[in-house]
Amino acid sequence: MFYIKEIYLRLIYTFVLFFCMFFIFYKYKDIVLVVFLIPSNLAGYNLIEHFIYTKPTELIHALLNLNLFCVIIFMIPYIFWIILDFMKTGLFFHEYKLIQTYSRFFGTTIILLNIILFIIFFPIIFKFFESFNSLALNNISVKFELRIYEYVCFVYNIFIVINTGLLFLSLLFILIKINGINFYINHKKIFIVFNIIAATILSTPDISSQLILFFILSCFLEIFQFILSYQTKLVRHHIK
Repeated sequence: MFYIKEIYLRLIYTFVLFFCMFFIFYKYKDIVLVVFLIPSNLAGYNLIEHFIYTKPTELIHALLNLNLFCVIIFMIPYIFWIILDFMKTGLFFHEYKLIQTYSRFFGTTIILLNIILFIIFFPIIFKFFESFNSLALNNISVKFELRIYEYVCFVYNIFIVINTGLLFLSLLFILIKINGINFYINHKKIFIVFNIIAATILSTPDISSQLILFFILSCFLEIFQFILSYQTKLVRHHIK
């Protein structure tokens, strides 16, 4: 009963934090939107002057999605912390220290990768799209005008997919470090099912996008397995 009460209290705190952060981000939605436009500004394309929306509710819908995205990103460290804090009573001391060390390492790595993605990768994408801004085909003028909702969903989807993959690989690495490489080999079917679920949820409804995302996640999983297997062989060879 004590654990049920603790879980209940942690869920209450999480929901309270979620709504408080959502309110704060919505209050400063103009600043959040300007920050979200940094990649396009680095690419030399001022989207503030070119955004359009075609439905009365589209603008508020885009801002709500943007706020939800920011809340999710900022709550990930907190969720990891409460899960680790809840599990520490059932872990050995060396297991808790191992998880704590790797959590800090992967947390810092994910933050740095997101900054690189935001500052370097996205401007390259917008420079590519901006190159079609004044394209003329057979005397037909083509101009790039982006809907604000599509821009928010585009950035949102890429960040969610990449961060989900990074978090999944981080958790898998920690589990393998605790239980050994055989843990992954014996439970590989579960991780394949997780890839299918992730591809279904994170991609668009069309089957081609789901298959492409599933293929990418599966490649990451196989590469990850190869690296860990090779590392295990090196360690065993060094011991011998």
